[in-house]
Amino acid sequence: MKNHLDKTLDIAALAISKKHSGKIAVPTIILSVLTIFLYSIVLFLFANNFLSPLLTLLLLPFLTFASYIPMHEAVHGNISGNNKKFKWLDRVVGHLMAPVIAIPFTSHQKEHFMHHSHTNTNNDPDVHIQNLFKSPIHF
Repeated sequence: MKNHLDKTLDIAALAISKKHSGKIAVPTIILSVLTIFLYSIVLFLFANNFLSPLLTLLLLPFLTFASYIPMHEAVHGNISGNNKKFKWLDRVVGHLMAPVIAIPFTSHQKEHFMHHSHTNTNNDPDVHIQNLFKSPIHF
């Protein structure tokens, strides 16, 4: 049974989320454009010997991780604010981020919803991640 503080926090969190729900996620759109721009610049600088392989190897994983944030939000329809008129924004951002993380948007969408349906069970498509850091072989 939830205590009074938990209920109060739940109500406060719901009020905050309702305040932001249904709006177009402009900061996420900016993040996606910025990520693609920086990713392209890093590859261009590396390909033209202006950026060392070591620095490139440090920057690309960060940018790859950053690209997953808009991809995840696009999968959930959060970029359009679940507004049917702007659903195309979710698809554009999702497809824009897909090459950076090397996962097609539509297949990731299906896989991610399977993950939510079966989180932390043997049917979770991400269940293999739980063993990722057990050993170098698992990794």
